[in-house]
Formats: sequence, C-alpha cells, structure tokens
Amino acid sequence: MDRRKAQLSAMMALVLLVPSVIMVLSANSSVNANGLVDNDAPSGPWDQTVWTRYRDLDDTENELRVLSGSYPDICRLYNLSAMFPYPAGSPRYSVHNRTIWGLKISDDPDMNDTSEPEVFYCALTHAREWISNEVLMYFINYILRNYAYNSSISSMVNSTQLWFIPIVNPDGFKESMDRDDFNNSYGLYGWRKNTNETNGSPGFQNYGSAQGDGTDLNRNFGYKWGYPGSSTNPNYPTYRGSSAFSEPETQMISELFKARDFKMALSLHSFSGLNL
Repeated sequence: MDRRKAQLSAMMALVLLVPSVIMVLSANSSVNANGLVDNDAPSGPWDQTVWTRYRDLDDTENELRVLSGSYPDICRLYNLSAMFPYPAGSPRYSVHNRTIWGLKISDDPDMNDTSEPEVFYCALTHAREWISNEVLMYFINYILRNYAYNSSISSMVNSTQLWFIPIVNPDGFKESMDRDDFNNSYGLYGWRKNTNETNGSPGFQNYGSAQGDGTDLNRNFGYKWGYPGSSTNPNYPTYRGSSAFSEPETQMISELFKARDFKMALSLHSFSGLNL
C-alpha cells in the first residue's frame, strides 16, 4: 500500500507540475495548418503550449487515433461503447449514437497488471467547458511524447495504468461547438448538458442560457444523487435526470469503474476552475 501511495503522489505531482496550457490565438511553427498539435513534429522533448483554436469532436477523436497508432507500445485506444454494451448486447453509445472513446497509457496497455495502481481522468462532462478537453489532450500528448526523454514520466507510465476519457459528453460538446458558445458568450451561457430529450416537447430543445432539454451528467451519478444543487426541472441547467445513472454516458463510466480498480479519479472542469 505504501508503494501505491508513493506512486499516486508522484503521479499527482506531475499533473500539477506539467506546464499550463496557454491558449494563444496566433500562428506558431509547432502547430499544423489546422491550428492543432502537429503530429509530425520532430522527435525529442515536447512542450507544446500554443494552439490557434479549440479542438472539435472530430479533431479530438482523430488525434486519439493518431496517438494510439504512433505509440503502440504504451498507448491503446478503446471503444468504450462497445466494451461496455447494454445487457442485450448493443453498444452503449451516447444518446445520439456517438461512440465514447477511452485511451489507456501504460507500459503494457493490453494487460491489466493488478500490481499497478489505476488512475482515471476525464473532461468535457459539461459541454461548454471546452478548455477541459484541451488540458487533458495536452497532458496525454505530454506523457506520450516525453516518455522516452523524461525519467519521471517513464517511471510513472511503467508503474501505473492511466485511463483517459477526453470527451464524456460528445453530443453536448457538438451542440456547444455548433452554436459557437465560446465566441457568443465566452461559454457563460452555453450548452452544458447532454442532448437527451427530457422536457416532453417534441424534438431537442435548446432555449439558450443553458435552458432546455438534456441532463446534467455531473449530477446524474449515483453518489448523493438528488442532493441540493441539482434540479428536478428538465429545462434547468442542473437537471439531474429521471434517476441516478439514467444516461448512457454516466452508465458507461459506471461500468468502467466496476471493471477497473481506480485508486484516484480526476474530472476536469473549467466553469468554476475546479478539479473534482
């Protein structure tokens, strides 16, 4: 147990010490023509802190595929929707049939080494918090690209199983991106929930100011479900859902936790600047 605590402490210290993501809206030689991380950048120690725009859903999923293919010895991309299907066997997609992807980083990503502690990271539970995905994707890139050059990172990867879900809420994220929430209101009044049809009106309703259909996934987990701070009104931004784990996105995370033995979980948020 002392060894595991020491590993987790070292891993958490790395999270805090990795340089902050700096969003600079200008051209830079270390980003590609699309303004995203240059996957063909020269090998060597990596500290890319300049982007020209936020990744959208396709950007993120494509980059995860590229990273998994580029670092096969320490990285594996998993289709979690297929890995944790419904009891009848159909994939546990998001409400609008999008795949939820998970990335595992470890010295043997195909093996569950019970001697190594497991750690879980996720982002974009709330759709409008675009920067949470950027921070987590930066962290993923930092680990993979510096594994061969940084002894602290290689030691962590060789002794820990790291799981990442950069986009917990793909439907809501696409809704927020399509409406350009950041530029319209700096995300303050942007879409927050998933896009489940919850209020009884036909079709999906987005009334603005985060009001309308959908469930607040962060208030849909079973732990203290229904406590103050969540709403029973399906139109409210903090609507907690019809029951705990009523949404496929939270169900999938629950199934992942049942299958693993996570010693720590970190959910990235930006609206209040919280690490949960």
